[in-house]
Amino acid sequence: MDVLDMEGNVVAKLEPGKQKGINTVDWYFNSKAPKSAKGKTLDGASLFTPRVKAGKYKVRVTKGSDVFEQEIETVYDSKSLFTLEERAIQERVTKENFDFVQDLAYFVYQLDMWIASAEAAKRKDTEKGSSADRMLTGLQSIKDKCVVTKGDNYVGQGEKQLREKLGDIYSNIGSYYGAPSTSQMENVQSLRDNFNQQKAAFDKLKSAELKKFESELTKQGLKKPEVKTFEDFLKDDQL
Repeated sequence: MDVLDMEGNVVAKLEPGKQKGINTVDWYFNSKAPKSAKGKTLDGASLFTPRVKAGKYKVRVTKGSDVFEQEIETVYDSKSLFTLEERAIQERVTKENFDFVQDLAYFVYQLDMWIASAEAAKRKDTEKGSSADRMLTGLQSIKDKCVVTKGDNYVGQGEKQLREKLGDIYSNIGSYYGAPSTSQMENVQSLRDNFNQQKAAFDKLKSAELKKFESELTKQGLKKPEVKTFEDFLKDDQL
């Protein structure tokens, strides 16, 4: 059972029962969660599914080769204290943060691909100060500022980093019905500034070390990492 918008995009997947007779399926007007960066801790962003906007949707049930569709319409609570303008702001900011979470996830994925490549090169050349060593040190330093890389959810957990802080503010804003506060918006902007700093650090590292590192990979008979496009990266977890 899928819920689709009127353009045919799947916004939610539901699990209908298979018992004989009538099976009731609950949908709490939630869409899919964003793809979140990998880290050592549980992440609020990957667990939070934002609500859909009020409007028309299609519910599609597929049973074998048979497909059944029904159009439905969701509406806001008429007794709600929140105005349509406040809801529109909340929905816009939630979508922006949803995209932010996925942008960070893709960035960390790229770091992980290059880290794996640098680790492979360093295993063949253990000399300290080699291009692989410098690349690995720089990459790990950037990743440490993006996600928690030490401990687990119980023991030796490191301080919250960009992913964890973003997950908190994303779910807080997304779970509210009204517009985000000024302080919340300032918090988001601070996280964006941090993210841009890490991207700039990555670009600087590549500018300084990439040609040397790729040359080192070639000498060792290793290939540079095959990094997926952003679209293909997201396809891995598509509904």
